[in-house]
Amino acid sequence: MSVRAIQAGSLRQRCTLWDVPESSTDSWGQPSQTPTQIVNPNASDGGFSFGIRPLRGNEMLNVRQVYPAATHLITGRWLGSIIPASSNNPNGVYVPSMKLIGVTDGDVYNIIFADNPDKRNRQWILTCELQVGATS
Repeated sequence: MSVRAIQAGSLRQRCTLWDVPESSTDSWGQPSQTPTQIVNPNASDGGFSFGIRPLRGNEMLNVRQVYPAATHLITGRWLGSIIPASSNNPNGVYVPSMKLIGVTDGDVYNIIFADNPDKRNRQWILTCELQVGATS
């Protein structure tokens, strides 16, 4: 069985990855909404390479039946152990409390669903919503 390689040219956009851990609480005892950046130790800007594209045509109709807020599909390489394990993320994988922020344009993408195709640990396909009017 052959493995199809990820095309590096399609991973043109740089994004920083942010986690909003619910392990800490604010002064009211509610889960904290303060984001923490997950830094890429191999990049000067701390970001990761992703392929970002809007949902189109039938794909949009199909995805929005399950995730009505979805606007984009974001593809990225498997990050291995870069995402730290925590109480609400014991396996150190993408979770819906995370978001991506574009390095060049500052667009904020909230992760709705993370797919590890065929459980092969080689790439992630993230179903995301573009947060309109967000500053970070």
